Amino acid sequence: MTPPTLPARRWRRPVLAAVGVCVASAIAVTAASTVNWSDVIVALDGSDNTFDLQVAGSDVPGWQPTAAEWQQGRPDPVVVALPATVLEPGTSVQARVAVRNSSPRLAGSIRVHLVDPATPNALFPELRFTISEGGHVYAAAVPPTGAADIPLTGATAPGEDRVLDVEVALPADAPASVNGSVTPIRLMFTGVNL
Repeated sequence: MTPPTLPARRWRRPVLAAVGVCVASAIAVTAASTVNWSDVIVALDGSDNTFDLQVAGSDVPGWQPTAAEWQQGRPDPVVVALPATVLEPGTSVQARVAVRNSSPRLAGSIRVHLVDPATPNALFPELRFTISEGGHVYAAAVPPTGAADIPLTGATAPGEDRVLDVEVALPADAPASVNGSVTPIRLMFTGVNL
């Protein structure tokens, strides 16, 4: 009984293999006949995806930025003209700086940086800085290195502005060698879109 079934198996395999090749060829021919090529032009407009910061500042108590005061926040830091009085040991001056996310639709994570003077001087390292926003204090009586890079809390929405109060103090125990000295105070804002 075994010899008659062997030839039947040998006969079916080549037939099935040939049918499989024919079916695969038919699929390939069908696929090739439905492929079509055409040029597609896509216009990319990124005007609503820009991220931009604007800054302003003043030494006027209670100051709020006006539309005319905003200026581009890069690449130059905002320079706040502090009162002309000379800081004596144990005294301080106040200023306000503001940053606005002028992006049309992108929120941002913003940082404020105290920038070292271009020409080092004896007074700047002795100063202490307090930076706050509303009731939140970011830095309290810190030396310049403590205010070099401060992240603002939360995201800044498109069109939103944030006003920071800055107090610059000369400690009562400052060395006598800094009496009568002056130094520029510059703050810079950086940010990334979220």
